Amino acid sequence: MAALEVGAALKVGAIVLAAGRSTRLKDKNKLLAAVGGQAIIARVVDAVLASRAAGVHVVVAHESARIVAALAGRSVAFVAAPEGCGIGVSIAAGIRALEATAADGALIILGDMPFVESGHLDRLIAAFTASGGLALCVPTHAGRRGNPRLWPRSAFPQLMRLEGDVGGRDLLASGAFKVLEVAMADDAVLRDIDTAADLAALRGARATAGRG
Repeated sequence: MAALEVGAALKVGAIVLAAGRSTRLKDKNKLLAAVGGQAIIARVVDAVLASRAAGVHVVVAHESARIVAALAGRSVAFVAAPEGCGIGVSIAAGIRALEATAADGALIILGDMPFVESGHLDRLIAAFTASGGLALCVPTHAGRRGNPRLWPRSAFPQLMRLEGDVGGRDLLASGAFKVLEVAMADDAVLRDIDTAADLAALRGARATAGRG
């Protein structure tokens, strides 16, 4: 893919992964857990909608009807993935939907990262634009790489071939793409909701903020 003029307007589409099961939370779907009266997946999607991303695709599978209901009224497109599929299959499904658009890049966001805000996403988009649309942009904090990650369109063919529960980690490590690390001021890009303790911590932080 030829480099675009630095500073030229680029279109970055967003893919929110919301297809997985919450195996560590037993019978609970963590994406539907309420925090401050709002489902986690709704918090994540609202952050994306508030960013400079152009269009949002939400990949669903497990309890898809409930995910769709939790996002009612929001301007998003839903992409169906097979029930029980791994993250690789979810990414591939989202990229196939985005590939049909004029997107220059794909911002892939995990649905269980409610600490990530629109400012984090806009910082990634700005770095991607400054690279001329060529770099794979990876957020970092204190020297650690996190999520979400912004992939250039040149990576779409490889991303569409992902299978099973293997995400883009191997592609990132392959050296096939120019990687641009984008430093973040806080650890939001390193934090997700995996366990009941994580969920309790999020609710506690929300309650503390509400009293401030």
